[in-house]
Amino acid sequence: MRQPEHVDGGLIYAFQRAENFKRPHWPDPARPKQSHLDIDVPDRDQARDAVLSLGATLLHDDERGWLVFADPAGHSFCLL
Repeated sequence: MRQPEHVDGGLIYAFQRAENFKRPHWPDPARPKQSHLDIDVPDRDQARDAVLSLGATLLHDDERGWLVFADPAGHSFCLL
């Protein structure tokens, strides 16, 4: 297993493989999200196009202007 690189003053996100993984299905509580990130972007339309091109799926366009997506594994995240 590769050791994580640490960046002075930066945040570290660590992930691990889950046995018997069941894809989340937001907002269904029977298949709850397992992680969630809210990402502030300077250009929401450009960011939307970028994440869609990388395999994300748009789940919801929030009334506050937040875009809710699922990554290819089903984990939700928002662009705001």
